[in-house]
Amino acid sequence: IRYMRNNRPKGAIPLAFTAATADKLKGLSAVYAANYGSVAAQQMRGIQGIIVNSVTGGLNANDAIKQIRDVVEDKLKRYATTYFNTTRNKFIQAVEYANAAQTEGEPYWEYFGPDDNVTRPACQEGLEIGYFTDAERIEFESQTADERAYNCRHGFVQITKEYYEENRS
Repeated sequence: IRYMRNNRPKGAIPLAFTAATADKLKGLSAVYAANYGSVAAQQMRGIQGIIVNSVTGGLNANDAIKQIRDVVEDKLKRYATTYFNTTRNKFIQAVEYANAAQTEGEPYWEYFGPDDNVTRPACQEGLEIGYFTDAERIEFESQTADERAYNCRHGFVQITKEYYEENRS
């Protein structure tokens, strides 16, 4: 939250929280933690399979240990990074939506994030558009949800109507 407050783009609506907002965010956090835990559980099942294969299938101990090391050092690390980045970004977006729910009038949005050589085409399109009404944001999100599902580094930040009108061409 401190990071979000300190790194808001020009024209962004200040973040404000109520007890109800905090409760919503705690609930989302629990859901995200459960999803993150499923990654570890899935990898544990893989490790258990390697151990069973070692005992019943004749896989020698050194090969079993190498396979387990590969799961822990490669697959688990890769999946953990993906889930962390995805969950963090979804949580940040949830904070923005919770904040917008507390403001009066129609929300306006800026699509915000890095523009570099790993930016996906859907995100590039969002960055080119830049500024959205709430209806445009919802439409854009529904059209790009699959491409932006994992490891997306972009999101919507609520901005003032005046800032939207100044910058939307």
